[in-house]
Amino acid sequence: MTVNYPKNWNELTGKQLLSVLKIIHQPISTEAKKLLLLKTILSVKMKSLRRMEIETVARCMYVLDPFIKGDVSLTKNLLPWLRLHLIWYQLPFKVYGPADGFKNMSFLEFVFADTYYSQQFGKKPKPDALDKMLAVLYRRKRDKDLPGSLTYKGDIRQNFNEHLISDHSKYFTNLDPVKKLAVRTWFSGCRQQLEKMYPYVFSGDNQKKAASSGWTQVLISLAGEKFGTIDQTGTENLHTVLMHMNEVIKENEELKDKYGK
Repeated sequence: MTVNYPKNWNELTGKQLLSVLKIIHQPISTEAKKLLLLKTILSVKMKSLRRMEIETVARCMYVLDPFIKGDVSLTKNLLPWLRLHLIWYQLPFKVYGPADGFKNMSFLEFVFADTYYSQQFGKKPKPDALDKMLAVLYRRKRDKDLPGSLTYKGDIRQNFNEHLISDHSKYFTNLDPVKKLAVRTWFSGCRQQLEKMYPYVFSGDNQKKAASSGWTQVLISLAGEKFGTIDQTGTENLHTVLMHMNEVIKENEELKDKYGK
């Protein structure tokens, strides 16, 4: 009998992702977590697992390795939309997130999202940082330029507007904490992917600048002949900007190595 099951984080369903994260963060024993995770990953009922011999269950535990060992490699957005409402009697509405691997994210959107992501950690994490990060990433659907139209540019979300973050973040206050955790987990996985794709950007001086000033200095330094004004640079595709940055930094490093300057 062949059982199909997810081999990595990107092969999970959205429902499985929420279940896996909820189990991992439960205050229960490691063995209990593994059993619940096995049930979720294999999509079987608990009574079926309990009927299995201990040796058989033990042999199945290897399927958990991608989810309990190493870094979280989630880059597929398994929650492409969220349903929100501020108060119980208000009609809910949908907001939509970025594409897998940040493919349709603007550089300015990443600047703000990554800043709020960083603010969730450290000695003094900001309690509203996660909701603000969600407000940056998840936005309502635009009225025009949708899939099928000649003007569609690969993103159904309304244009990013940094001036609306604080106001929009309040809509995420009552969102299921596990869904919030899922989005943060996905963001972390995509960020790790960026670090591997653009190693020169996410190391050395640029990483220090990003950590200290939330990428603001990096954005200012990029504005100029290549992408135009600061506003124009901010609207450029994230990967386009990072690819350019990576090449420039790489060339500079090679010149330093060659000439010792």
